[in-house]
Amino acid sequence: MVVIAPILTALAASIAAGPTGDPSFICTERGEPSTKESFGTWVGKVYREAQCPGPAHGLRKAGARRAAENGATEAQLDALFGWADGSWESATYTWTTNRARMAREARRTLAPWAQEFRTSETTKPANALAGCCQAFGAQERTRPPAC
Repeated sequence: MVVIAPILTALAASIAAGPTGDPSFICTERGEPSTKESFGTWVGKVYREAQCPGPAHGLRKAGARRAAENGATEAQLDALFGWADGSWESATYTWTTNRARMAREARRTLAPWAQEFRTSETTKPANALAGCCQAFGAQERTRPPAC
């Protein structure tokens, strides 16, 4: 599978500053093209030395999440990250992002109730629960349900 990805400005500057091989732009200390495995080992080592939390793969996941949050489609994520067309990876990121966006938008539908609820007497937990149940059309309860 061919992966065609734009090179970000910061990455282009790093590539320009270091030794490069032909056709590789990531080389070992000896100037030879780096294999995927040796590059992964090197990234993991540098990641640990920098005391970054979590695995180095988290950087790739963060990139996919940010791209999805900025509106990338599943097909765009597949192309950018080298995933197969219709992959579950891209679907996971777009689904999670869409779900979070929908929750934020749905929260606005509660705004009229939230304003009314804030101005009522909600200092006691029973009053707060009763107000919540009334607002959502449920029967009043004198105590919260058992957990």
